Amino acid sequence: MEVLGPRARARTVLDSREVDLMIRRTYSALDDTWAQRFARYADLQQPSDLETVALFLGPPDLGPAPAASGTVNPETRRTP
Repeated sequence: MEVLGPRARARTVLDSREVDLMIRRTYSALDDTWAQRFARYADLQQPSDLETVALFLGPPDLGPAPAASGTVNPETRRTP
């Protein structure tokens, strides 16, 4: 996901984690009150991003693998 231009939607910016980069690299121009709030958001979001894991119960269903040239297809016992 890429955030482009000055009219990006708030949800798009938050989902992309661009706010974290904007805060940490001081790309944003905020007054002290908002700077502190966004810094806190970035401080809370980063561990959440780094400590979140995914659990896969099996391999993804990718369908049958294509037979490589010169190999025997086990179903037809012929080369492709």
